[in-house]
Amino acid sequence: MKDHLKQKKQTTLTVICNKASIVKTPFGTSIKLTCYDRDNNIEEEFIAFFNIKKYTEPNASVGIDSKFAKLFRLATGLNPRRNRYYKAQQLMKKLTSSECNQFIIEFDEGSTMKLHNSFKIKKIKPLNPVYCDKWFLNGELKSA
Repeated sequence: MKDHLKQKKQTTLTVICNKASIVKTPFGTSIKLTCYDRDNNIEEEFIAFFNIKKYTEPNASVGIDSKFAKLFRLATGLNPRRNRYYKAQQLMKKLTSSECNQFIIEFDEGSTMKLHNSFKIKKIKPLNPVYCDKWFLNGELKSA
């Protein structure tokens, strides 16, 4: 583990998501969110992966109640039309915008596909979640 994080022995951190991309992993194609430490201005990389339901270049689709969709609703307070989930790139851009890009994470040390040190995010939730009567506290949609 990196020295400054090992000294603190912290596993929870507030981060800013500054990049969202689609990557191929040994487990399939995923959405990758890349974040950095907000409080200490440390240039460490924290990475979260989200499964993609279907990928036909250039479009990626995610399930309506997938982990990514739930995080999106809680972070933005928006519930896009159903067809927006078939163009996940549009949702990814919103998660990196300054209005809703701060998250609280729990992490483990890991490595990216490029084999350089980073921290894999175990849990991620918005710093200021937006709750609505259309979804539960975890972001899952209520039945209509």
